[in-house]
Amino acid sequence: MVAARDGSQAERVTVLPSGDGYSLARWSPDDRSIAFQRWRSTGFAVHLETATVANGERRLVCESDWHRGFCWLPDGSGFVYSSSRGSTLLYPPVFNLRAIGRDGRHDRALTFGDQSHVEPDIHRSGKLVACRIRSQSDIWKFPVSRSPTDNTRRAVRMTRQTGHVQTPTVSPDGTEVAYLTDNGGHGNLWIMRTDETSARQVTFEQDPATAVGIPRWSPAGDSIVFLRAQRGQTSLATIRPDGSNSRTIVENGWEACWSGDGRWLYYRSPAKRRLEKIPAEGGQAVLVRDDDATMPAVAKDGSTLFYQVLQRSEIFGLWRVERELHRARPADGPSETIARISGQRISVVPYILPNVLSPDDQYIATVLTDGATTNIWTISTASGELKPITDFAGRSTVISRSMSWAADSRHIYAAVEETETDVVLLDGLV
Repeated sequence: MVAARDGSQAERVTVLPSGDGYSLARWSPDDRSIAFQRWRSTGFAVHLETATVANGERRLVCESDWHRGFCWLPDGSGFVYSSSRGSTLLYPPVFNLRAIGRDGRHDRALTFGDQSHVEPDIHRSGKLVACRIRSQSDIWKFPVSRSPTDNTRRAVRMTRQTGHVQTPTVSPDGTEVAYLTDNGGHGNLWIMRTDETSARQVTFEQDPATAVGIPRWSPAGDSIVFLRAQRGQTSLATIRPDGSNSRTIVENGWEACWSGDGRWLYYRSPAKRRLEKIPAEGGQAVLVRDDDATMPAVAKDGSTLFYQVLQRSEIFGLWRVERELHRARPADGPSETIARISGQRISVVPYILPNVLSPDDQYIATVLTDGATTNIWTISTASGELKPITDFAGRSTVISRSMSWAADSRHIYAAVEETETDVVLLDGLV
């Protein structure tokens, strides 16, 4: 819509389809068009589009991986945008600035490396400003029984990376932890012993258009499920801990979790917007819930399903919306709400909040953000009570997408990323 500054003379420019998210409407320099971002709820792809004000005609400029802002070039001939294209990490990826013509041609990179540049803006002189993010992450093992301050002080650092590590998962016997790292220049799965004596690479992806992540060790210990993203589309694959027998088990799915006996793999079908399960060895998918449930977690005996429901906003869609944690007994039966989480406390990605059930089924581990600080919290599966586990004392931290409980439910493994941000002026870049 467009309107006068006082809200009068409101007119519709174009009708946007429901189901997707839209953000960052920005006028062209000649005031004849509006550009905006459209992000899909079924994958990582984000579209940069324009709409002509006079007739509402929409045009696609480009489709790429996650975007973090854009601006028009001063003469209106194209754009500078921030994209994770080329990053083989997922949570969060590395963002670089790119330039592209208004017709979608001549797409080229402007910045390179492992520092992110996001939210660009440009002056008519050609000077460009952007937010620069520098970060480093490692896996830590946190106790959960003490005060948040003590738990943080007594944490044990498990890795010492020069790059990034993400989404750890501990083997059922507690001797190994699998994780994602960009060690070697491409994100791949690695496994290290929890006594830190050795580490080995498990996947060997090299295609910059392919990313892997979110490993989940099976209860039997003989298989790891992980997500594979290729050009914005996601699938689920399994692999043995020795790196053998890698195969795709779900063509279009994410948010995977194992049943307590390891016989079933639960996941969300983004295309169908429902929870399904499939035999661990592969086969026919079975419907679990079709009430827009997300982030499944299954009790050890299979009697209870915990999942999240996003309370959609009529204005903002899925962006920063409240999240409800539901409990259903049985998995396809009636459900009840046991906790509510404000969307303002969810970081990194607007529709992702970790939902990791402890082996004793008593707590769900998640992360909540206050300002620039993300901490680990637990939610009681009986009462819904929220309890802080860590206290990073205002440090700029990010804990993304998934964590892992130790088998004794007394420790949580998490990849903690510490960040520094500033605003930089880039002169002569465009």
